Amino acid sequence: MRLIRIEKKISKLTDTELLEKYKSGKKQIYVGELFKRYSEMTFLVCVKYLKNTDAAKDAVMDIFEILLSKLLTQEIINFKSWLYVVAKNYCLARLKNIRNDLDINEIAETEINFMENDTTLNLFDTETIAEKTIEENLNKLKELQKVCLKLFYFEKKSYLQISESENIPVKKVKSHIQNGKRNLKILLEKYIISDER
Repeated sequence: MRLIRIEKKISKLTDTELLEKYKSGKKQIYVGELFKRYSEMTFLVCVKYLKNTDAAKDAVMDIFEILLSKLLTQEIINFKSWLYVVAKNYCLARLKNIRNDLDINEIAETEINFMENDTTLNLFDTETIAEKTIEENLNKLKELQKVCLKLFYFEKKSYLQISESENIPVKKVKSHIQNGKRNLKILLEKYIISDER
């Protein structure tokens, strides 16, 4: 009963009061309350950057551990905004470490998975959209976007292979694929909407 009363009291404290109490006594229960308030927001930030719910769950737990030490040393005016930035920076650092550990072909592999595992329409699902329709809309794209998409998705070429065959930098290949996919998605969504009428 006493623990429930303590938790009720703590839940009534403002973010600033919780921070002050944690700094003065180092009791994790205060950080736990802050974490409870903003764990969903933190999780959504992690999903946004990591594109993977399991990785996001792990990241949230890591961020909680980071908070225990960071909160003791930093002056925080708006905890929610500060936590958002901490979560974002953590995810960006994690992605950078992953990329540093992979070679360029593995990066291409990872990025196609990131792009294809979202909840948006899988542009190359021929059961959903006729291949002829995909082909027609692909031809409406800028030349290099069209070429890079065809090589990447249909011929399963890596970024590096496309870069060498088309004589363009790998960064440009990535950009043409991402922009091409976005533009193709818009065209196909327009097609689906007009087809439903």
